[in-house]
Amino acid sequence: MSVNTSKKAEKPTAKLPVIIAAAVVLVVFLGWLGHKALGPTDNVTNELTDKHDAWMQKIAKEAGPTADIEKLTPVDKADFLKHYSGAPVDPKIILKDYITNHPVH
Repeated sequence: MSVNTSKKAEKPTAKLPVIIAAAVVLVVFLGWLGHKALGPTDNVTNELTDKHDAWMQKIAKEAGPTADIEKLTPVDKADFLKHYSGAPVDPKIILKDYITNHPVH
């Protein structure tokens, strides 16, 4: 009588709920990582942005609701045009857009 002693080694297998839980954790982690990398950013303000906003408010007040650059003082007009002359949009349009989208104080 011959006895078969060569049993195949049983490999441990992960159970289905463990696999599903691991997949869910991986998807949640990747979603969180993507949100941190590509999601909305905080509206960061600092001394430089506050100074620029105050300057634009001053320019907007001087130009009036029609965004007439000719109403600016010569110094302010020169600064404004120097600051925005390299923009892909006409500086007058930039000022009009600022006045439209930001309440002038």
